[in-house]
Amino acid sequence: LQAYRQFAIDALDQINSGSDKNKNNAGVASELANASFVGRINYDYASKYLFEFSFREDGSAKFYKNNRWGFFPSVSVGWRLSEESFIKNNTQIFDNLKIRASYGVMGDDQFLDSSGNPQVLPFQYLTGYNYPGGTNYIFGSDVVNSLITKGLANTEYSWLTSKILNVGFDASLWNRKLEVFYRKRDGLFAYRSGSLPNTFGASFPQENLNSDDFRGFELVLGHTNTVGDWTYSVKGNMSFTRAKNRHIEQADPINSYKNWTSNFSDRWN
Repeated sequence: LQAYRQFAIDALDQINSGSDKNKNNAGVASELANASFVGRINYDYASKYLFEFSFREDGSAKFYKNNRWGFFPSVSVGWRLSEESFIKNNTQIFDNLKIRASYGVMGDDQFLDSSGNPQVLPFQYLTGYNYPGGTNYIFGSDVVNSLITKGLANTEYSWLTSKILNVGFDASLWNRKLEVFYRKRDGLFAYRSGSLPNTFGASFPQENLNSDDFRGFELVLGHTNTVGDWTYSVKGNMSFTRAKNRHIEQADPINSYKNWTSNFSDRWN
């Protein structure tokens, strides 16, 4: 709740002692709920074979009850070759030599845009009206708020999912690391209005329509050594990333030229 009045004198700090001129009030209410169950299992055998499994079971009130819960697992494995006898007993070059890989699925009900604003509108599965909304009307000397339909209800939209694959190689001979990653996102939220005619007589809700993927690698090279009482360290890194729009919801191109200039699906950014 919010209230505002102007004060000619400040002898009393109560809102009702202010002037009736230019007074104003406003209010807003909202409700949202999330729930999560999280688990993790780790296994380490002789510091050589590493395994981890984790999961999240997330529920969001933003989605219809049939699509409200999402299960998002991940698994990672590692092999420390430097602890194997055929390396450990035959060479002292490597302090640590490890190959690792991980794959996981993550869910998102926020999906922030480049400005940090949430792109997932909640409660789209509800029918009804937005009030106040649309154009206000004059009845006599009073201004009356109007209402406007919410458009089509959507009970099918659900979590945005990201599938991420990482493969890495670590070696402490020169403090080196090489990591390759690949991420696919499905169910990006978009409106279908661009692919349907303007004669359709309702506004559209968000749907899980778009998809993209990111891939690349990161290379880290470093060296640490001690000379007398001095220890020095040098490290540098290089990374490369590519992004691709797998599908962008839009109207079909009207000719091959428009397809070349305006179709952003299945194209690298």
